[in-house]
Amino acid sequence: SWSRGLGDVYKRQQHARADDRYVPLGMAGLAAIVLLILCAVLVARLTGFEPAQPQLAPLVDTRTLGFRDGAAGSVEIYDWDSGEEIVRIATGEGSFLRGVMRSLVRQRRGSAIPTGAPFLLSRYADNRLIISDPATGENIDLIAFGPTNIAVFAALMPASTATGGADYTLD
Repeated sequence: SWSRGLGDVYKRQQHARADDRYVPLGMAGLAAIVLLILCAVLVARLTGFEPAQPQLAPLVDTRTLGFRDGAAGSVEIYDWDSGEEIVRIATGEGSFLRGVMRSLVRQRRGSAIPTGAPFLLSRYADNRLIISDPATGENIDLIAFGPTNIAVFAALMPASTATGGADYTLD
């Protein structure tokens, strides 16, 4: 029984050595893939390759928006040009809208740009909405967030062009 135990150990060692041959081969394969990707990125950078940007449909309407803090943590959204209040969002409400605007304001603070300047909400013929910050050049295409969240911003457009509500669809 003791010698048979040694035979099992010997077999396991032989099997382990056979498995060890595949490890360097696998590592070499991974290294080759990484090297290929790095070369592709280098060529793209050196040749000035820019990925194609999607072509936007014609611009239908824009609204210049202002945001100010209200009492008890509310946020007032108003038409920048007229000063007219569009909506007041109470504390604990409008988390999507607050999150999007917070990210745009964070960009301003990082660039030492005053936070009181207006934002631009643009609607295109295909119902795409883009909120942009003219001060930083930052744009957020709201299509990535789905129709329910797009409707939150669509409600901020003038009544003649807004298509608000959860039935907001993209063409």
